[in-house]
Amino acid sequence: MKRFILLVTILLSAIVLKAQIPGALDLSFGNFGKTLLDWNGDLNRADAIKFTADGGMVVCGTNGYLGGNNSCLLAKFTSNGLLDESFGTNGIVQFGYGGETSYANDLIIQSEGRILVAGISAEAGNVSIGLARFTSSGEPDNTFGFSGKLIVNIGEYETANTIVSLPNNKFAITGSIDSPATNLDMLVMRFLSNGSTDVSFGTNGYISLDLNNSSTDMPRGMIFHNNKFTIASYAFKQATDAVALVRLNADGSLDTGFGVGGKSVIDGFKIMDMIAEPGSQMAFDYQGRIVVSGQFLGLAGTDPMLLRFLSNGYPDNSFGDFGMAVYQITGDNELQALAVQADGKIVAAGSSNSSNRNTFIMRVLDNGDLDPTFGMGNGYSVHQLGQGNSNIDGARAMLIQNNNKAVLAGYADTQNNSWDFCISRYYLGVVTGGGNEANYENLNAFIDPVYKNRITITGEFNINKVQSISLLNAAGQICHTWNGSQINYSGNNIILNLNRAAEPGVYLLQLSGQNILASAKLICF
Repeated sequence: MKRFILLVTILLSAIVLKAQIPGALDLSFGNFGKTLLDWNGDLNRADAIKFTADGGMVVCGTNGYLGGNNSCLLAKFTSNGLLDESFGTNGIVQFGYGGETSYANDLIIQSEGRILVAGISAEAGNVSIGLARFTSSGEPDNTFGFSGKLIVNIGEYETANTIVSLPNNKFAITGSIDSPATNLDMLVMRFLSNGSTDVSFGTNGYISLDLNNSSTDMPRGMIFHNNKFTIASYAFKQATDAVALVRLNADGSLDTGFGVGGKSVIDGFKIMDMIAEPGSQMAFDYQGRIVVSGQFLGLAGTDPMLLRFLSNGYPDNSFGDFGMAVYQITGDNELQALAVQADGKIVAAGSSNSSNRNTFIMRVLDNGDLDPTFGMGNGYSVHQLGQGNSNIDGARAMLIQNNNKAVLAGYADTQNNSWDFCISRYYLGVVTGGGNEANYENLNAFIDPVYKNRITITGEFNINKVQSISLLNAAGQICHTWNGSQINYSGNNIILNLNRAAEPGVYLLQLSGQNILASAKLICF
């Protein structure tokens, strides 16, 4: 009997140890590392995921088959991957914007936990921007648009691929719009909190840009930081694809100090087609560098690709080959999701297709090399999450949770051969910050309960060493940076002021300076 108990203990220990390998599924999440959500037996795909103030997660995506009358799905999960049945109807909200077909591409969490979804509404060949807002419990927000929904029609074709929050509950979307030359141009449009167009932005509330001399432009990533918009886009021109970065001022004008006249275009040295997926994901690291994910079409197939730009828009030559790193991994592999850890390592995910299409996750070091501590020593891991005959699954969006786990949202095939919403969680290992860290063992941060735009960091500091502090959200994106005289000292405390109260969520404060890089978690309620 004792021998049997010992054998069981050894086997359980082996399972736990395996689960702790960076890149392995976290078996404590959902149903052995994943949660599948089927709706009406149709094709369901999750495209965006965000944290809620209570530590849960909301996911949006589309229900139905391409070419059919699709609808949108919004679902809420607990922090451990279980469906939160207090939200909507048993955890799910199904909706459309009002046209024949609706797609949900992205979402944000606004004040009071309100959830704003952006996507596409199609009717009789006319493609328009679709918007819908819900309360934190999943009910339509009647203070927005028309009973919580809005269709924005500028011409015959415009989409909302990404949405970002702005001060005073304003928001902006980026997507594509038909140009007079029949190519798709990049569209950026700004809205007031109630869904009305903000006509003080651009021309009549929006701007459109051709990114690469009559290219077909399909942006996917957008970040609003330091009162400027940074946007990543796919730009197709004749036989060559490119990644294009654009930076706009708050009023919609090009930031001429970024790249060349506000744009930065990398075409992969015009070696065949470069980007297989129309659209690129983007993240900032703690140094303000810009990381973009995509895939490279090479002679042997599709390879995952990462690009990194300096904060001024120029390629970062310290990363990969002249700012571009292509990873030749067996099979066709593409990246759809991206985040930067607190220590600067880059985590990217998507799908890997050799015999079946499975979920793919990889991690790279600061110089662009695959991280040998991730996966089974090769820097990546592949996971079969689907269960149907075709075994199709993949990731479309990512969050970093509690600084040491990655949550992926996407799709997975089921026994009835239809895709389901799929969320899964992966262990990242110990993430404490990069470089030579200062020994700040009692470093804590909190929001002032009275002045909610004030952050206090407690601990012992060397005033001559701390030169810059950055506030990162759970996706690794920089929300705010303080330098020099903006860092206020009060005894053994640091006082930081924000332009406005921080949105609820989990953040990370990065302190950097002479030979140090320390971090502290910040929770905003």
